Formats: sequence, structure tokens, C-alpha cells
Amino acid sequence: MIGFDGEPLEYAWGSQNENGPTLAKIARDVSSIRSGLSYTFNDHHKVLLNHVYSGVDREDSDEMISLLENTFQQTSDLYKHIVSLSYELNAFDEKLKLNAFGKHYIQKVLNTQPVFNEDNTAVIDEVYQSDKDYTGYGFAASYIATPTITLLTSAEKAIRLPSESEVFGDAGDNLLPNLTIQPETSNNINIGFRLGKFNLKKHGITLSTNFFARNIENRIGLPANADGLRESDEFIQYTNLENTAESKGFEAELFYSYDNNLGFNFNISRMSLTTVNSGVEANVPNAPLFTMNAGLRYTFKDFIQSKSTLNLFYNTYYTDEFAFKFAAGTNTTGEEVFLIPEQISHDFGLSYTFPKKNFVLSFDVKNIFDQAIYDNLSVQKPGRAFYLKLNYIINNF
Repeated sequence: MIGFDGEPLEYAWGSQNENGPTLAKIARDVSSIRSGLSYTFNDHHKVLLNHVYSGVDREDSDEMISLLENTFQQTSDLYKHIVSLSYELNAFDEKLKLNAFGKHYIQKVLNTQPVFNEDNTAVIDEVYQSDKDYTGYGFAASYIATPTITLLTSAEKAIRLPSESEVFGDAGDNLLPNLTIQPETSNNINIGFRLGKFNLKKHGITLSTNFFARNIENRIGLPANADGLRESDEFIQYTNLENTAESKGFEAELFYSYDNNLGFNFNISRMSLTTVNSGVEANVPNAPLFTMNAGLRYTFKDFIQSKSTLNLFYNTYYTDEFAFKFAAGTNTTGEEVFLIPEQISHDFGLSYTFPKKNFVLSFDVKNIFDQAIYDNLSVQKPGRAFYLKLNYIINNF
């Protein structure tokens, strides 16, 4: 294995497996509740109140450690509440639609870690508890200028609460916990338009695009150069990255259809994402800045059997080269080892729906040409893979 400094890692136990042998198990009790209330004044005005609750009760254990150690395993609980109040306006014969909203976020972290007391005569619970709340707000609006031209805009002060793995870590992914990690906040603005659907006989085309700008604070991510945040070469920890990040860019998407049988879609995304590192403005590591994807679909009706459907899918994905580590000053000699290379992968799939519509057979091939593709920190993803799935509907309620 190659370490974060580009040098091979050697382990005392000789297995070349991070932290030695393990049979880690994470047991989660997950709960989620959604509720909403709306009141319509008339055809033009509406008010909505929504609440989302999610909770995770988690216990970690490992069959490779002693019974005594497993007896005193920690428990980790994460609870989130998001309450939103929004107002909807529908005016000018439904050409103008506006949604203005405010959101209140509450997050509670509770971690209990059994430890020995000072004289090692008893086990006591070391408890970490955090109760915090945050507020966000924004609006989204659309205006239908003509039947085929729609203008879109939105702005928001957004809050992203940290996830379970970012707070409590995950031994299976070599992630250390960070109980004090803060939410990520950003001020976002979007301006775009949608053209279409344009219909010409059996042909249909829709084009949409969006220009955006974001100012991000307390950005949550994996540190690229922060060696002090890692307890060892094998483990890493999500943290709030220093310095504000600025992002600007655009997204565009094209849809084409023919006779409701053939479908083609293409999307492209290009952006800048910069921050200040060692006094120099630089691209944020671990973030692809240019991507393209395309997909082709074709449907055969009454294939082999009457009232059956065969769907064929083909998708391709492109990601431009990007770095997973800040450059060490202006001298970039040797930094190429920290570049994630340009990536192109292709997928193919098909699904066959039998005449009674209660049985669907699906087959997929991922990464057809077995290309080398990577995740953040240049972790290589699996190569060519085959998937077979059978779905059978017993009844419809």
C-alpha cells in the first residue's frame, strides 16, 4: 500500500492490512419520520410546514478482540430534526412560481465510551454530548416566458449537517471519529433556463442549463495535507477544512427522444473550486472540476411475447484529471503522483418485463472495458462487474 506521502507502507504485523486483522461489526438502529401540514388560501397562495426526523443508535464490536473489550464497547447516537416553513406563490396564469422558505436544524450527538477510572478499579462511562441548532433560508423562482422557455433562479443559505460516518467514523473504511465536527454552511445562488420540449414529428428535444456561485465555510472533507489530523498512516478523519472555499461554474443537460422508444441524454459540468493554502490560491483537492456523462436508451415493445417490454441501456462517464493533494508551493516537481488520472468508463444493461408486469429480469455490466477508475484520495474502484437481478411482485396493495 502507498501512504499519503507516496511511499510504500510497512506494517509490524506483516499482513499489510490496516491495523491488523479485524472482524468489525457495526449494529445500527435507524429511524426516520416525515410529517407535513399545508394550508391553501386560494389558487395563488399556500403555506407549508414540514418536519423531518432521523436517528441512528449505533454499537460497534469486533470478534477479533477479547470478550472483556467487547463487553465495554462504546455506543454512539446521532439525532437530527429539520423544521421548514415555506410560502408558495402562483401568479400570472401560473407563469410565475415562487417558493420562499426558512429552515431550522437541530442536531444532537451522544457518545458513551466505557473507560477505567484513575486507579483502574472500576469502569465508568465517559460521555460526550452536544446539542446544537442552526438556521437557513432561501427562495426558488421560475417564470415561463414562452411555452418553450422557462427562466429559473434560486438563492439559499444552506446548512449541511455531518453524517454518521463523519461524526463517529467507520473502522471498515479506516475513518476515525470526529465528535466535534461542525456543519458545513454555504451561500448559494443559481441562475438558469430550460428550453423545450421542442417537438418535431416524432422527435423531442429539451435543453437546460444552470450557472452557479457558492461561498462555503466549515467545509467538511478528508484532509489532503493535514498530517497532524491523522493518528497514523492508515487512518484518516473527516474534519472542517480551514479557509473559505469559493465555487463558480455551470451545468448543462440535453435530452433527446424519438417516438418514445429511443432516448438520449448528455450532461456536462465544469466549475472552479478554490481556497487559500499557505497564502496561495489553489484548487481544492479531492474535487473533480470537469465531468461529462451520456446515456442511450431503447425500448422494444412486444419483444418475444405480446405485452412484454425489453429496455436496453448504455451509459458512459468521463472525469477529467484532478489532484487529491495540495501542491507543495510553486515547485510542483513530483506532484504528479498525487494526480488522479483522466477516467472514462462504460456501462451496459438490459431489463425485460414479462407480459403480466409482475416479473422483471435485469442484467448489468459495469465498467465494460475494465478501465482503471478511482475515487477520492486515488482509491481504485472495482473493475468490470456483472449484476443479475430478479424482481417479482406478489401483489399490489
